[in-house]
Amino acid sequence: MGEKQAYYNRIAEAVRDPGMIMSLNSDGMDQFKTRIPHNVGDDVTKMGQHLQGMIEHGKEFVIYRTFDNIRKDACLGIHCILLQIERRIDRDRKNNTQFPDTLYYQMDGGSENSNKTTLLIMSLWWFIEYSSIL
Repeated sequence: MGEKQAYYNRIAEAVRDPGMIMSLNSDGMDQFKTRIPHNVGDDVTKMGQHLQGMIEHGKEFVIYRTFDNIRKDACLGIHCILLQIERRIDRDRKNNTQFPDTLYYQMDGGSENSNKTTLLIMSLWWFIEYSSIL
């Protein structure tokens, strides 16, 4: 229960102070429900797709869509996170505001290696982005 409460506290922080804190959560939709065309009991060949939802708490909800030619692994998750960060950077530039100092990211599902890879890439991005001002 403590982990869930900490998650809700971080969301509240980001909503209260969006200039200093960014909170993200992503999750993929059930693959079976996204096959095209989706007709119950239909045996026709279906094209698979994947929907990855990304919530920036207090700001927006975005759906990233891929097809079966893209693997659903850490690379896709990292790509979606970086796209969302890029959206935020563009919005901050447009509004003449600063990118937040703190980024929270809730990783749902995935393997332990996938989560570690995501954390490593995000740490590397953060270092590259901010090392010039240290």
